[in-house]
Amino acid sequence: MKLVVASIAVLATAWAIAGAHTAHAQSPSPAEFMESANNLYNTERYQEAAQSYERLVGLGYEDEDLYYNLGNAYYKQDDLGRAILNYMRARRLAPRDEDIEANLTFVQEQTTDALEPIEFGSPLASFAAAIPFASTNTAAGLMLASWAIIAGSCAWWVVKSMPSVKHPATVIAGTGTAFLILSVFLLAGALQANSQYENTTIIIADEVQALSGPGPQYAEEFVLHGGAETELIEVRGNWSRISVPATELQGWVPRHTIEPVVPLAS
Repeated sequence: MKLVVASIAVLATAWAIAGAHTAHAQSPSPAEFMESANNLYNTERYQEAAQSYERLVGLGYEDEDLYYNLGNAYYKQDDLGRAILNYMRARRLAPRDEDIEANLTFVQEQTTDALEPIEFGSPLASFAAAIPFASTNTAAGLMLASWAIIAGSCAWWVVKSMPSVKHPATVIAGTGTAFLILSVFLLAGALQANSQYENTTIIIADEVQALSGPGPQYAEEFVLHGGAETELIEVRGNWSRISVPATELQGWVPRHTIEPVVPLAS
């Protein structure tokens, strides 16, 4: 399984845009964190590498390569739960990445529980996933450009005063409208694809007993192991009620035994 090195330039730019306060002037930059973590991984110091990647995640950065590298580091430690969690986080950001999908499938096949992976893919989400450049950012950019094209065409139309149907402004306006419609579908699809992960959680404990109620005094319903995919139903204090997709199983587990695919800060 290869290690993907995230774009240091992108992380550095993001850090510059965010703006570091004077108190952080002496702190390592995200690019330095990433380089350090990659070096630790390459020297087989996987636990330390994972800790370094987690520090970047803790700073609020979301990047498919960062999550992919973190998934690799956890897999090397035989932590299937956290490996799957981070591969799924990477896939949420880059649904067409073949390396992410291959590693996720590979690790899912090694889990203890023989559960069917959660299927994602509404018509709009599938349409967006079929477009190589589709994402919320590119769709929003395309929408903005389309509005600019349409507005410019309308202005040209007015200046030229009642042009014929074959006037270039008509053609440009029509093209802009087509791009606008496409961008709306792409944006809706990208947002819908992202929302499908909102309640998805992963068991990160080696083993957890799902109980009939939110407390240790309740009876055991079933047992799940690290890497099992679940859906969050509700939370009560330190307990979460989950369901197992494609089954009728529901139960309560300690909150610390699961992690959401969509980070809480997102």
